[in-house]
Amino acid sequence: MDYKKDAIYKYWVQYTTKNEEASFRQFICGFVAIWEPKLNLKWVNTDICLPSIIDPEAGPSLSRLPDELLPAIAKFLYVAKDNTDKNELCNQNIIETEYLIRCLIVISRNFYNIPLLTSCDYIKESTSVAINLIHKLTSTDQLFDEVTKSSLLSFCHSLCHFLECLYDPYQIWRCFDSSQMKNLDMSKLQYSPSMLHVEVVPFIFDCFETNLPVKYPLLAAELLNVFGAIVCGSQLLPLQNIENGQYYVVCNVLVSVALVISMHRKIYDYHYLFI
Repeated sequence: MDYKKDAIYKYWVQYTTKNEEASFRQFICGFVAIWEPKLNLKWVNTDICLPSIIDPEAGPSLSRLPDELLPAIAKFLYVAKDNTDKNELCNQNIIETEYLIRCLIVISRNFYNIPLLTSCDYIKESTSVAINLIHKLTSTDQLFDEVTKSSLLSFCHSLCHFLECLYDPYQIWRCFDSSQMKNLDMSKLQYSPSMLHVEVVPFIFDCFETNLPVKYPLLAAELLNVFGAIVCGSQLLPLQNIENGQYYVVCNVLVSVALVISMHRKIYDYHYLFI
């Protein structure tokens, strides 16, 4: 569907006046379709996401958004969590929930919005959904068709990207191995990252207590990227006061592990072709 800026707001009016969930979903889809191309988000090519060229106000200002948008997103994330707990989240629901996360990513790309996003329950609800889905994906008792499996993984990848946006908005971790990073003075960056939510580190460790790195190494690598983003934001108490040399050692270890996991996936795919 081709969305236009003014047209999507009719869906918001229908949602607020008639309480139509379908209209809310249409608004979210249209919002994401309009804003994602403008932000040019990259999660692989670090050469074009260096902090020096990132616009901290690229995303929409809160003043330009409907007043009840953020509470509505929180409401439907809670509904998704509740449905996941009851094992009632179907493929379409998963796709719709991922769109909520993608909408939050867009909003977070205006760094001024990050403190408000941090104060809401988005991380609490979304990590609860994600760990439930990951346990299902890695369970030997759960079987999913390829479409549903793809939706589950896509949701988890989007959540990882949202966490990176909060904890490392300038994408310092993604650019860590760039030669240009050596001259970056991080003290001059205008906006600070979000404070770490208490749910995030347990969520990451819970994921790695499953066989996720074996079954889905690319998702495991994304979780390591989240941890790297947290380290770069100095949000882990044990890492806040470490010396620069130690800091770079920790980051290099994370880079190496992420590369090994990614390489494992490539080897596995190559091997699979001959089975």
